[in-house]
Amino acid sequence: YSEFGLLVAAISAKEGWLGPEWLIILSLALTFSFLVASPLNSRSNTIYDRYSLRLKRFESKTRHPDDAEINVGDAQILIFGMGRIGSGAYDTARERHGDKVLGVDYSEKNIEKQRKKGRQVISGDATDFDFWQKMPLDTIRLIMLAMPKHQANMFALKELRLAGFKGQVTATAVFDDELKELENAGASAAYNIYAEAGAGYADHVCRAIGMR
Repeated sequence: YSEFGLLVAAISAKEGWLGPEWLIILSLALTFSFLVASPLNSRSNTIYDRYSLRLKRFESKTRHPDDAEINVGDAQILIFGMGRIGSGAYDTARERHGDKVLGVDYSEKNIEKQRKKGRQVISGDATDFDFWQKMPLDTIRLIMLAMPKHQANMFALKELRLAGFKGQVTATAVFDDELKELENAGASAAYNIYAEAGAGYADHVCRAIGMR
């Protein structure tokens, strides 16, 4: 099942609890499980998207609290990733647009920390396929992707386009090739986080999309 299982098997063989042949058997089983799982994991969201309608018939008729539609209130600007960059962008955007700004983060600890500082932040994982099925986007004008992992920003950008989001989407990156990848994927503007701090990101976005 995992490398840890192989470690347990090695200890068991060493202590005489298992015959030495079992170490070879489990090693081969682990190897082949990785070979089978790897291509499936890399396409998990695509596979789920293709068969989601068929799978829904197995769902419970009672909606789980975590599956309820996300309430964004009167927000028109969403900022994903409330780290240093996202927090700075949030503060600058809020100065200009008031309570129309809403932060989104997956870390409950960070959410609590941000709320204590007076920021409006909700829980959400932008890399979760189901998250985008629950997120209302009709009233949103601008989405700023400030998550630290490039693949997370790319996934969110892809899901936003699949959801038919017509607003502006901007994203942060570390390397120039990542900036080009984000722009090619449909980002309205891409920003290098090493160029300026979060406030600079917000200024850059506003200039890029014509917002005052």
